Amino acid sequence: MKRSALVLALLVGACAGDKFVEQAPTKLPGYPKPENLIRFDTGRTSQFDFFVDRNSLSVGADGVIRFTVVAKAPAASNVMYEGMRCPARERRIYAYGQPDGTWREVADSGWERIPAPPVGLYGLTLYRQYFCAGGYPIRSVAEGIDALQRGGSPRAFEIHEGLAD
Repeated sequence: MKRSALVLALLVGACAGDKFVEQAPTKLPGYPKPENLIRFDTGRTSQFDFFVDRNSLSVGADGVIRFTVVAKAPAASNVMYEGMRCPARERRIYAYGQPDGTWREVADSGWERIPAPPVGLYGLTLYRQYFCAGGYPIRSVAEGIDALQRGGSPRAFEIHEGLAD
């Protein structure tokens, strides 16, 4: 009887997804430097050009992909350190970059669904094309950097081609 209770508890935990996975503590990365930024295409006309800092990208044991995103426009720039959970299509902002090159941590940020464009343009693009193609997370930093450098994850291209058939 004890064994069946254990199996049931494991099944319930598995069905609940990542709700039982404890999130690793988040350590803020160094502030992004221009030479470490990789531009990614959002595929739409925008006032901003979007970049990920290659040195901030990480894939945690907790399943969270963490990265710094930089949005640049002629008159403004935004810097954010974020996390992304692929299975749930969620993101979380850990900190905002300040003009003096420091971070301002977000005290009580929670996980939120990545919104559709235009509000969630860069987040949804990173989710679909680079970090979570098909809902599956990148397995390593190298895979994420490769996807950014080649203009998307190979899995994103396979999914797109499959939809065209």
